[in-house]
Amino acid sequence: MKLSLIGLVPFLLSGDVCSFTITRSNRNALMRKDYQLFADTDEIGEVSARQEDLDNEEESTSVTSFLKFIGPYPCLPLRFPNLATSSQRERNVTGISLDFVIDTAANTNTINGQVAQELSLESVGQALPGYGASGALPGAETYLLGDATLDMPMKDLFMTNLTASALPVSNPAAAGLLGVAFLNCFQGGVKFEWGGGIDGREPFITFYGQEDDVKDQIRSKTKVDIEVLDNILLPTVKLNVNGVSIPALIDTGSPVTVLNEAAAALVDLKTVELDYEKEEKREEGVFANLNPFKKATENFKKAQALSQAVQKGDVLLLMGGDGEQIELKRSDKKVSLELGNKECEKAVFPSSYVYVGDLPGLKAMEGEVKDSPAAILGMDVIKRRETMIYRGQQNAIYF
Repeated sequence: MKLSLIGLVPFLLSGDVCSFTITRSNRNALMRKDYQLFADTDEIGEVSARQEDLDNEEESTSVTSFLKFIGPYPCLPLRFPNLATSSQRERNVTGISLDFVIDTAANTNTINGQVAQELSLESVGQALPGYGASGALPGAETYLLGDATLDMPMKDLFMTNLTASALPVSNPAAAGLLGVAFLNCFQGGVKFEWGGGIDGREPFITFYGQEDDVKDQIRSKTKVDIEVLDNILLPTVKLNVNGVSIPALIDTGSPVTVLNEAAAALVDLKTVELDYEKEEKREEGVFANLNPFKKATENFKKAQALSQAVQKGDVLLLMGGDGEQIELKRSDKKVSLELGNKECEKAVFPSSYVYVGDLPGLKAMEGEVKDSPAAILGMDVIKRRETMIYRGQQNAIYF
């Protein structure tokens, strides 16, 4: 199947990659300032919070919303009351709903360029060039989306001054993505309930404004330490594959878990063998090169075998930034996966298949940061635990 890896979004960035305020009009106004949240409405003039709620310090500052899946991607539906499409502007009406992928391996928010043009968004800056999973990414305009509410019956103001950059990494099925700059705004953290299972649970996402809001939630969970990459500011964890520890990006923007070739060799991980590869081994040493039609026949067999492997899910295809096709091959057997350092309790996941391949984005990190990740932990594995609580300010994640 064709794969859209939208994690590993531009990391060679500088400056403020996120400039917005988080609010709830039925509770204390929460303002982001140096990754801290403050309940001071004097600093947030645009929020008209009800005074009786502000006086009630015992009330929770958490808010829960539906979590929507577009294919394998977890999305937060947001409504922008002040934005409008061209047809809406002709009718003098406003208000539009947009889906954003929640991506823990993105350090900036992005918006589909066509969406930005259709909504006539105001340009407020320029994102610097960087790298994505498929390779180099150019610089791009940064746009102001403005105020937003959660797209659900509760229409309270959720955030203000949201910005996003029109980088070519957004999922075509969604308007854009929200990265760690967004997730790190919540002092208590963000809880993901993936839903599904035999009882058909609904997926939800909960944002915790204060430390006290999440204490009961994390008490029975396994804590995994996060190491934030220097300059890039993306979260990595220690991924134990077959008992060997390797650094990995935790990536809700990737449908699959991928190890690079070096990491796969380190953990003695083999991949599925395609039919043409088996035949090539059998024909080694035979006078096959004397056949003038051999090359054409081999190419046809390779294309046919690759097509069949893609249909079966044994091979995933990713288009690189230069148009080159990148192949990710599935492991030939399931492997044991754990998260955590040797000295602490580990979060254990059911044995799973993983993919192997050299993603240009991971390769680019090798020369940029110390202890660069050799793998990405994707949604295929993450969702095998019912919940995940991401706490960016505390550099921890709980399962």
